[in-house]
Amino acid sequence: MLNKLFIRILIITFFVINSTTCFAQNTNDIKVFNLDNGHTVIIKEVHVNPIVTIDTWVKTGSINEIDKNNGVSHFLEHLFFKGTANRKQGEFDKILDSKGAVYNAATSKDFTHFYITISGDNFDTALDLHSDMLLNPAIPTDELNRERKVVQEEIRRSEDNPDRILFENLNEILFKKHPYKYTVLGPEKNIENITREEIFEYYNTWYNPSNMVTVVVGDVQTEKVLPEIRQKFSRKTGTENIKRHYTKEPFIANKTEQIKKGNYNTGRMLIGYKGTDAVDTDDLYALELASIILGQGKSSRLYQNIIEKQHLATSIGSDTYVLKDDSIFFISANFPPEKYEELKKAVFAEIQNLRNSKVSEHELNKVKTLIEREFLYSNESVENIANSIGYNMITGGNLEYYTEYVDKIKKITAEDIQRVANKYLLDNRAAISTLLPDKNTTRQPVKKISTIEHKAKLIDKRENASKYLLNNGITLIFEPNNSNKIVSASIFIKGGKFLEAKPGITSIIAGTLLKGTKNRSAVDIANELESSGIALSPSANSDFFEISMKSTSSDFDGAFDILSDIFENPLFEQEYIDKTKKDSLEYIKSSRDTPSSLAFEQYKLAMYPNHPYGYTGKVLENSLPEITRKDIVEHYNKYFSPENIVVAVCGNISAEEVIKKFGSLKQKTHAGIVNIEKLADMHNTT
Repeated sequence: MLNKLFIRILIITFFVINSTTCFAQNTNDIKVFNLDNGHTVIIKEVHVNPIVTIDTWVKTGSINEIDKNNGVSHFLEHLFFKGTANRKQGEFDKILDSKGAVYNAATSKDFTHFYITISGDNFDTALDLHSDMLLNPAIPTDELNRERKVVQEEIRRSEDNPDRILFENLNEILFKKHPYKYTVLGPEKNIENITREEIFEYYNTWYNPSNMVTVVVGDVQTEKVLPEIRQKFSRKTGTENIKRHYTKEPFIANKTEQIKKGNYNTGRMLIGYKGTDAVDTDDLYALELASIILGQGKSSRLYQNIIEKQHLATSIGSDTYVLKDDSIFFISANFPPEKYEELKKAVFAEIQNLRNSKVSEHELNKVKTLIEREFLYSNESVENIANSIGYNMITGGNLEYYTEYVDKIKKITAEDIQRVANKYLLDNRAAISTLLPDKNTTRQPVKKISTIEHKAKLIDKRENASKYLLNNGITLIFEPNNSNKIVSASIFIKGGKFLEAKPGITSIIAGTLLKGTKNRSAVDIANELESSGIALSPSANSDFFEISMKSTSSDFDGAFDILSDIFENPLFEQEYIDKTKKDSLEYIKSSRDTPSSLAFEQYKLAMYPNHPYGYTGKVLENSLPEITRKDIVEHYNKYFSPENIVVAVCGNISAEEVIKKFGSLKQKTHAGIVNIEKLADMHNTT
């Protein structure tokens, strides 16, 4: 999460609530309360829509980890959702889902944060669940061991992500001693070996109210919610006010380049320079403006000179990654591998030009206007406002950046930009992380068709990808990839929302497809997926319905078994149909909290009246309540058939195995879905 908008304060006042005095800062109706136990509470009332966001930021992430427990913050983020001393696993999700809430969490180097966005009349329930989850995690042993596999799978998948590899290699060059050298996910072996006692030791050290900032933005009354927050977060421990200070990482002394070769189809490059910390705003803001002038947008210097004029890259850009103790100014590019050396030379020439010459007034005014607009856009919804406030409170240390941010940006001069370019963007301080194709690495060729021709017909072949028509009518596109253990599959059912008899049918199918079959209950499916780290996700789109699946090659049999059961034997129980309808209607309502979402809804309605591409907002509000289970079953039986399916598979698996699996896929819903009441009773009984 890269949010670069730091928040500033204009006015300091005192605020009295319930006869208890709290020190409060007040800027543009933002009130900051420092409670007796060290807990910081920030409240901004926004009464435009009946929505509220509760967002608690914990001042810890990988920055407070060590070699042995690196990854524990992210692991804990997962474990918080696995039950508390007061609520069993799943109850948190069940209650919030029933009220149409949106909730999630994120871990970074400097922080971990947890948020809930919900209707204002459900604030008390959300706060109760939110505080209970943060202050009373149970971390039962069975859930701990199950979640180990999920997180380990996430780590393995990250190792298959070229952009993540590129960044971590750059980070490794720039940070040798400071804890920013640690990755957020940590090594797989740490997750395998860390004990429940070690996790709680870390939790008890850092997850105290004194180390938290809770942000509330939305349709609430401050005098009502502040006492409730104080009461819910009243816990005190013996480890209050713990702080660690780390020595700032020195600049690298010589240009350092790390090239990793592998099974890549194109070249990728990151050039990075260590900048300044979040407190030094004069230099930080000047570097931010420099990054936008250099490489943000099609009118930027890098895009015009390197892509348009010299044709050295397919994409290029620059940005700043702001951390509490430091920052990284970086330039990223994708390029034809044979142009690597020429591209590097051209990029460093652009940086040298930034050092040697002042930027024009036209460039400077353009980027200042751009930043002002981005600042406004990033504060549209209550969720975005809470996120911006929390991030800047953690990273910048206080809120006094918020209202003065744009004014400070406007004061940056062309001389400031040239000064920071000569201070930070020096050739000898450049770190270069590059990924290039390895000419000696070849992918496993597709097996000769003679070994599988009795099961599938090869109808096309392009480089390493092959297209087959399977005996059951499915069109299969397959490409092997043995560079890792991952198998990814996308199952596309042609038509999507375009073929709906009633708007919203495919969205309900997407919301209920994983909620039970004649062989598995919704809980069974969830447990099987989570215990193996298998990703299975249905989604409804305008022209197609997609079921995406990702697993390791060793778990592919189990993943396909679940997929085939879901496809062949869905239940579409009325309970989940009703819940999906309710959630969809709540989402439509909450999305209108964002002006851009509301404008897009109105645009689609005007652009596509009486057309499936206009099935949004008001259309769905009228249609969803009228959709019956019969409508859903009829649509499913009509379109979810093998001859209407295209499957794309890429990964560490043979063509024969993929053809065998998907060639066996049949639709059985005509016979199996009639006795739903009996099947539902069976699940309830078991």
